[in-house]
Amino acid sequence: MGLDTVKMNRFTLAFDDAGLEREFLDEYADSVRMQVRVLWGLVVVCSLAVLPLDVRAHVPMLARVVRYGIMLPVTLLGLGITFASAKTFRRAYVPATVMAVCGLLANAPLQVAAVMFAARGELELSVTPAYALGAQMVTILGTLTVSTLRLRTVILPALAGAIGYVLVANAYPLPGIVAAAIALASIVLLVGIAATYQIESSRRLVFLQARRLAEQNERLGQERAKSESLLRNILPAEIVERLKSDPSHIADGFSEVTILFADIVGFTDLSARLSPVEVVAMLNRLFTAFDDLAERHGLEKIKTIGDAYMVVGGLPEPRPDHAEAVIAMALGMRDAVAAVAKETGYGLNVRIGANTGPVIAGVIGKKKFAYDLWGDAVNTASRMESHGVAGEIQVTEATWAKVKDRFELESRGPMSVKGKGEMPAWFVRGVKAA
Repeated sequence: MGLDTVKMNRFTLAFDDAGLEREFLDEYADSVRMQVRVLWGLVVVCSLAVLPLDVRAHVPMLARVVRYGIMLPVTLLGLGITFASAKTFRRAYVPATVMAVCGLLANAPLQVAAVMFAARGELELSVTPAYALGAQMVTILGTLTVSTLRLRTVILPALAGAIGYVLVANAYPLPGIVAAAIALASIVLLVGIAATYQIESSRRLVFLQARRLAEQNERLGQERAKSESLLRNILPAEIVERLKSDPSHIADGFSEVTILFADIVGFTDLSARLSPVEVVAMLNRLFTAFDDLAERHGLEKIKTIGDAYMVVGGLPEPRPDHAEAVIAMALGMRDAVAAVAKETGYGLNVRIGANTGPVIAGVIGKKKFAYDLWGDAVNTASRMESHGVAGEIQVTEATWAKVKDRFELESRGPMSVKGKGEMPAWFVRGVKAA
């Protein structure tokens, strides 16, 4: 059941969601533990403190029996329960508190009886009947409102107190005092029940609002995680974190990276013969394999344009072996294309070019972010691919110098490159034998 549809019973205040009701009761019990401890600790201290006063004032024996023979032991038990484990406290504090409150409310009519004795001249008290009644009413109201009992449990002690007053009234028929006592007690008990109702209702509403807020925050967190996941598929993780903290322009210069361009040879002719679904499925299969290779070698995919694929090594985190990692990926890309071509029967091949040099990297765009590279090294890497040979991995002299100790390379000799003139180039043959 969603929290937006949860409702409280008008009379019992219980949630219609059983699981949420148990959660509230557990949390409520944990939240009132210290309050219960302080309350019953004060009751114990006060009871022991007034013992000599009760004796000197000749309080009726029945009142002392109820106070010290019943109420005090129950209160001590309730106080002890507040030091028990959370599970024990949750189970036992309500019945113990009900018993203690019943004791308090049962003691109140007996105190009124003492006032009645005084009114008949049978007992000397240091307070007037009016003050005694007022004190008892305050005690009852305070007990009902701060005892932490919920509505359904506070009604029983309240009824016990009301019955106690009726019994006392019948036993000591003094019309004026009895009428005042019963009237005041009835009003105070009703006010106490109403206050308890309002307190519990407010606590439940706060609890429900907190749960709804937590649920909304969780949903927001999930949506934020989805957004970040999508953003991380577009931008490097480090750049995503920088965008979150500072959404202004992000641009960095890197003194040396290795850029790779790859192009699927024959793809244009093949796409004219295949259905759109087959074209997209095949291209997705190839580029997914390329993405796996980039992740395996710790490289950063920059973008795809049509059937062209661009990846770079050495940024956004610089690394000394960026050129070797890029060439290792290039060999894997060539094998992946060959495997798909063999399996599908399509005449697929790949042309790869790579170059090493300085670049500028940054984020552009407002609605659709893109992490891209600029610089002469990027243009040269693109020329290595476009001037390359199908099935070959062609690299510049800068890249050759970085990887010649690990890979077998074959010189292609000088070649004419558009916008660059004559440039030496090398074909990568494979990994050198150990």
